[in-house]
Amino acid sequence: MPRKSDSDGSESLPEGLYEQIITERLEGVISALSDQKISQSGELDEGEAHERLARHVYAAARGALASIPGDSQAKLEAQLALCNELIALLETAVDMGISTSERVIIPARDLRAVRSSGKLAREFGRPLIPLTASVLLVNDGERLNIGESLRREIDSSDRIDLICAFVNHTGTRVLARELRELCARGSLRLITTTYMGATQQRALDELAEWGATIKIAYETPPANTKLHAKAWLFHRNSGFHTAYIGSSNISHSALVDGLEWNVRLSETEAPVILAKFRSTFERYWVDPQFELYDPRIATNHERLGRALKASSGAPGTPQRFYLDLEPRPHQREILEALAVERERHNKWRNLVVAATGTGKTVVAALDYVRLRRSLGELKLLFVAHRREILDQSLETFRTAMRDGAFGELWVGQHQPQSYNHVFASVQMLHAAHLDLLPPDHFDMVIIDEFHHAEASTYR
Repeated sequence: MPRKSDSDGSESLPEGLYEQIITERLEGVISALSDQKISQSGELDEGEAHERLARHVYAAARGALASIPGDSQAKLEAQLALCNELIALLETAVDMGISTSERVIIPARDLRAVRSSGKLAREFGRPLIPLTASVLLVNDGERLNIGESLRREIDSSDRIDLICAFVNHTGTRVLARELRELCARGSLRLITTTYMGATQQRALDELAEWGATIKIAYETPPANTKLHAKAWLFHRNSGFHTAYIGSSNISHSALVDGLEWNVRLSETEAPVILAKFRSTFERYWVDPQFELYDPRIATNHERLGRALKASSGAPGTPQRFYLDLEPRPHQREILEALAVERERHNKWRNLVVAATGTGKTVVAALDYVRLRRSLGELKLLFVAHRREILDQSLETFRTAMRDGAFGELWVGQHQPQSYNHVFASVQMLHAAHLDLLPPDHFDMVIIDEFHHAEASTYR
């Protein structure tokens, strides 16, 4: 803690909050407080005492080592001697459970790398920032801009976890060589979104082609995004992991010349923060709202294209506000009954009977979402006898899916393009050339107002 001195040279304690271990020196300062001030203190928490005391010893040792006088060589020798004395004291005072000493070898040297000895041995590009350091990075024209720093981090990484709201092709171009090589020797996991249509499909397709595994939150515009994070975690087999957390999405401006702030953290200095990064990323990775994207699957590729277009506010694509769709108690009972019929009795042709206005379409939409989460992608056919019912049902499903581009109408002048999630009028189906589709094309068929089903048009 910075010390403040009064005019007579004595130390004083300004009014405010503190979190400082009381030492003999600090006890003297506290006892000398004027009558206008009182101090409050408490015992150290046993669970975190070792961390607090270690930081205290670190600060004391750093100050002592820095204050040793002498020229550079003599000062280094004295620093090494004091360091080894401290470690020897710890080793004799505490059973450290180690068979060899942690005293520093003299002359002092750093282990910089361990690599294979063969002709194909990997060359490690060392980051511009020491592996054990934490710094603030900004794009201010200096050598340490964010893009160059990331390139050097990627070069020495074995695996990377990346969470980023937007991914643009201009940004992947900045890091192209390094990311391709990373995917070839290790792995890249990416979590991103379609919010505002800022992500470019071309960029994700290219990353997937290199070998990245990608998951996407299909966000609905304009205000429902839940993911604004921009962060990298660089895993190294050596244990010297590092992370970047800040403002930079993957774009040329963000990585090269934009007014961006990013903190680079090291496992050595911030192990608790990196542990939180790892656990949170893993929790997101298994969350159903982040869906696996594979451009080789036509339905994946088409859905992403539609979602980006819808989220970008492109002409002809109105923006919509969606709320989380939660079932009411009676709707929850229906959903549970459907689950029982399928899981316990293996009955997959089910009839839901409920009064008008009780939300049967909401039940159908939530049922579909739940089945997708357990079974994966399901091709859907929703059948109704009036256009207005189809419009309302499509909006309900889009709300449940949180995807403004979900589904296609097949009614009047509307003709589906992909035939993957179709909301069709019975009249159109009756007149259409259904022989173009195989009988088992759709995985799930929902028929509204099923009491009409005996009519010849339905049959």
